Amino acid sequence: MNSSSTNTRPRAVLYCRVSTGRQAEEGTSLETQEADCRRKAAGCGAEVVGLHTDPDVSGELYLHRPGIQAALADIEQGRADMLIGYKVDRSGRNARVILEVGERIRRAGGALAFTDDGIIENTARGQAIFGFKAIVAQWEKDQIRGL
Repeated sequence: MNSSSTNTRPRAVLYCRVSTGRQAEEGTSLETQEADCRRKAAGCGAEVVGLHTDPDVSGELYLHRPGIQAALADIEQGRADMLIGYKVDRSGRNARVILEVGERIRRAGGALAFTDDGIIENTARGQAIFGFKAIVAQWEKDQIRGL
């Protein structure tokens, strides 16, 4: 992580997404996701420096989700060292998109964590588990749509 030498605490940007208003009401609201992300940040010893959300936006979209783009820009531009999301499927519902999110964070020297996991390790094992979760997120989306 590219944390500055004067501050050894990682700086975390939080990312939360719901795809529909119904999901926000019946599923996991943005507020619930944010609270869990803040708990994860505290558990990681990270200072929360930003929060970005994508309300009512499909996880299949990538370039047209301003929240995820802003969160990634925070890491790429050195304003944050790690992205904390609620669960892998909140970062996307397409395996390619999820893997691209992870790759952009790795290229910038950042870390990625989810509330239901620890920090995604930048090892062969860690990346394999992340890849598997990306595939499962896409499969779940296909099941919801009846494909």
